[in-house]
Amino acid sequence: MRTIRTLRAQLSTAQSSLDQLRSEQKSTKDSWTEHINDLKEKLAVLRKSKLKWDEEEKKLKAEVEDWKDRYEKKGKELEREGAACVFLLRSFRSGASSDLIHSRDIASMT
Repeated sequence: MRTIRTLRAQLSTAQSSLDQLRSEQKSTKDSWTEHINDLKEKLAVLRKSKLKWDEEEKKLKAEVEDWKDRYEKKGKELEREGAACVFLLRSFRSGASSDLIHSRDIASMT
């Protein structure tokens, strides 16, 4: 009789231990599942942010290219205007010097 009682007690203890392990296992599984779901949410947010950043990067690159084009056009325009100003300045100086020589010649004649 003691053997049956002892076996029943051992079985009861084993079942209690098994139930406790199952409970702990469920708790651990639930915890990990929650953690994984949180990570999935964070990943989804990061992906959305990355898409937004990629779009913003494309816009900024396009804007930079636009500014580069403007800079080049303005540089060429300023070069043309500068060349025209230099030409006018040289023309003015050569014209002024010839006018000065001409006026000296007239003054020396009188």
